[in-house]
Amino acid sequence: MNILIVDTSYNKLVVALKSHDRVAFRIIDCGMKKNNSLVLPTIDDVFDELNVGIADVDCFACVVGPGSFTGVRIGVATMNAFNDVFKKKLVSINALEILAYNIKGGSIMTSIDARHGNLYSAVFDEDYTHIRSLLCNTVADFDAFDGKKVMQDSEKYDIDAFIGVAEHKVNFGQFVETLKPLYMKDSQAEREYREKHNA
Repeated sequence: MNILIVDTSYNKLVVALKSHDRVAFRIIDCGMKKNNSLVLPTIDDVFDELNVGIADVDCFACVVGPGSFTGVRIGVATMNAFNDVFKKKLVSINALEILAYNIKGGSIMTSIDARHGNLYSAVFDEDYTHIRSLLCNTVADFDAFDGKKVMQDSEKYDIDAFIGVAEHKVNFGQFVETLKPLYMKDSQAEREYREKHNA
């Protein structure tokens, strides 16, 4: 099976292609605003490395967030567009699942910095793909959590966990009809609309 996996949700562009027992991947430290211009050429690079074409892909997988509005929508829009054209399987990945992938046993809290002392977190029991609760909390809440804890490291990216979560979801048939973005906060346009309409 050929699985194309993309993450544009954070400060790195990550693209991986798993083709049977072969893997090609790129991790580009480019900042979220440059992801838009780099995502398609980077996808082409991994295809070329493994001599696979986009029509050969069996499943498109994408990290849907939590992340910035700009970053998340680039990956989600790209992979939804591919799926609209090629009608393959589609997998949605929460970035917090990737952080929990290698942690075994008991309750686990994974967190992403949402700035100003706030976090976006998930709590898992045993299986890293089944989130017990998804919450916005604080660094103090994270420190007080009675269980295993993992905070996203902006300097490192676990490519094995990235691919592992996608493969797990494919193997267990955890597919979706369409990718739905999970933003850390709404876009400026959405916030202004709510303020204008008191929504």
